[in-house]
Amino acid sequence: MIISQQPSKTYKNQENSLKDTFSTMSFPKKNNTYKQSNNKRSNVIKDYSRVEKFLNPTNIPPQIEDEILNLYLEFSLESDMLLKDLSSFFECLSLPAVLYNKINYQNELCIENTQVVDFNRLLQVTYHLLIYVDNEPLIMQYWKLLVDYSQRKEQPSRFAEIEYKNQILGIKELQKINESINAHSITNDEDTNNQEPQILIKMLQCATRGKRSFITYIDFANLLGRIGLLRMLE
Repeated sequence: MIISQQPSKTYKNQENSLKDTFSTMSFPKKNNTYKQSNNKRSNVIKDYSRVEKFLNPTNIPPQIEDEILNLYLEFSLESDMLLKDLSSFFECLSLPAVLYNKINYQNELCIENTQVVDFNRLLQVTYHLLIYVDNEPLIMQYWKLLVDYSQRKEQPSRFAEIEYKNQILGIKELQKINESINAHSITNDEDTNNQEPQILIKMLQCATRGKRSFITYIDFANLLGRIGLLRMLE
C-alpha cells in the first residue's frame, strides 16, 4: 500500500504505461458477453482528479480526518499509540479484518525502527481502507475476474478453498491470466502479445512497489486507486 510518500518517477511512469493495458486485460469475460467501449474505459482511467485525491493526504475529507484523529487521540491519551493498538483501532472503525490484516504494520504504519504509530501514515492508510470498503463491488469484480483467469480456484489443491480476498497472484498466475485472456480474445495481435510478459512484470512491480513477487487483494485495490478507477469519499 502507499503511505504518505509521493510515487517515484519510475513507478509513476509504470502506472501511466499500465493504465490502458490494464483495462484491456481486466474487462473481458470468458463468454465475451460483457464489453465496454474504449472511450468509456479511457474516460474513467484518465480521471486524474481521482488519482490526486487518492495519493495526496491533504485531500482527505475533513469529517473523515476528524474521526480518524479523534480515535487516534483516544489511543494516545496516556502514551504514544503503538503497533499493538492497531488491530483494535481498525476494529473500532468497523473495518474488515480481511483488509487490515494484510497491512505490514511495522513497515507501513510505524516510525522507522520503533513500534510507535506515525499518525500521517495511519491517516492515509485508514483513508485508503475506507475507500476500498466503499468500492468493494468494483474491486471484487476485477479481482475475482483475475483470480478466475489464473485458474487458482479450479486447481484440485488447497488454493481452491481459499476465499477470493485471501488469494495471491504471482508471476505464474499473471502469465496464466494473460494466456486465458488471449484465448478468449476476438483478436490476437502479435505485437501486443510480445509485450505482455513485460507488462505483467511491470504490473507486479507497480502493485507491490517492487517489494514482493506476488500481489494481494489490497495491493490490487491500491493499484486501482492509483490509476483512477476508484470512487473517492466525499
